[in-house]
Amino acid sequence: MSDGKDKLRFTTLALRRTLASDHHEMSPITASTIAAYGQEDRVADELTLALSELPDEAKPTSVARFLLPDGVTLEHVEIEIARPELPGRLGRPYKITVSVVVVPEPRPDLVPAGHWVFVPAIDHACYVARGEKLADRVQAELAVLPAALALEADGWKRLLTHAPAKLERIAIELATTPLAQAHGRKALADAERKRLAIATLDNAGRRVEVSDPPPPCVGRGDVLGELSRILDGPRRSVLLVGDEAAGKTALVTAWVAAQSASAKPRSMWATSAAELV
Repeated sequence: MSDGKDKLRFTTLALRRTLASDHHEMSPITASTIAAYGQEDRVADELTLALSELPDEAKPTSVARFLLPDGVTLEHVEIEIARPELPGRLGRPYKITVSVVVVPEPRPDLVPAGHWVFVPAIDHACYVARGEKLADRVQAELAVLPAALALEADGWKRLLTHAPAKLERIAIELATTPLAQAHGRKALADAERKRLAIATLDNAGRRVEVSDPPPPCVGRGDVLGELSRILDGPRRSVLLVGDEAAGKTALVTAWVAAQSASAKPRSMWATSAAELV
C-alpha cells in the first residue's frame, strides 16, 4: 500500500467466476456484495472503478479489510446440503461444490493458529482453527446458515450453482481529497462515454484492420500528408470523392497504417449507408 498526496493506492484480491451465460462476475473476496458483471475483458475495470468510490463512506477499518496477507488460496469444497422445509425428494440432502477463499491468519515468523474462510456465494466468513478440517467446518456452517439468513430463491440459486472460479489481483486507487474525488468521477464518466462510443461503432460498422506489412501507397504522398493533417484535429469529418477504383480505400488504409505505428494509435471503423439504415 502506498500513500500519495491526494490518493491512496493498494491492491486486493477478487474472485472471478465464469457463469453459464459466458459472462463473468468479479467481487472482492472480503466484500462479495460489491460485484461487477459483464464481458470478460470489462469486469475487472468495472470493479476497480466501483471500488474507487469507497472514500465517500470509508473509514480506516473499511479500507483495512481489503488488505490481505500472502498465502491466500481458493478451495473447492464438496458438502451435503438439504432443504427439509421442501416436500418429498426435494427435501433430501444432495452434494454440491462450494468455492471458498482461505486467508491465513497473519502471524509473521509463526505458524498460523488458523485461517479465515470466506464463502462468497452467501457473503459469509468463519474461522477454522489449525487441525480442523475445512470441509467439516463449511458443512457445519452451511447446515444452519441458509435458514438463519432466510435465503430466497436467488440466494439458493447462487449457493447451489457452481461456476469455474479463480483469484485475481486488482489495483485500487482511492481519492482522499474533494478535488481528487471530482477528477476521479470525471475519469469514470469519460471512460464510460468511450466504452459506449466504441460499442456503438462496433454495432454500426467494422473495424479496419491493416495487414502486416501494410500495402504500399505509391504516388500519393502529398494527398496522404494532407489527409493526415486534416484528421489530426479533433472531431473532424472528411469526405473522399473520386471515381470507382481510384484508390480511395488504399489512401485511407495507408492513413490507418501510419496511425497504428504512431505514438498515439487510433482505431477506425468502416460502414456504409446500407449498414447505417
